[in-house]
Amino acid sequence: MTRLVIGVIGSAADTAPGSVVDILDVAARVGAAAATAGAVLVSGGTTGVMAAASRGAREAGGLTIGFLPDADRSRASEFVDIAFPTGMGTIRNLLTPRVCDAVVMIGGGAGALNKLRVAYNFGIPVVAVAGTVG
Repeated sequence: MTRLVIGVIGSAADTAPGSVVDILDVAARVGAAAATAGAVLVSGGTTGVMAAASRGAREAGGLTIGFLPDADRSRASEFVDIAFPTGMGTIRNLLTPRVCDAVVMIGGGAGALNKLRVAYNFGIPVVAVAGTVG
């Protein structure tokens, strides 16, 4: 049986100026909810929203995967179980949404918007969390 794959995209920063919520708390709760539902969590594998979502998923007993922009596996968040060191920089933005059954956007900038566009183009459901700016 294939497991559901949920992607989390968003800011690599620890805060989102103008946000009405703590984006890292939201990301951790989304990650935990995905894991509790039995889904695999996929992210960009680095800092900010990606690390928080992976932490939430890991703490809830889930599996986390990160598509890293660097070729160096050690750059992955400590909460990533399987790191793919792509060495592709921002081109790796194509990978996250393409492998997901749904994507959750929590804040973010141009990179998150790029992933959102890819998901939309391929008919992958997207949830944008209100109040997280981006």
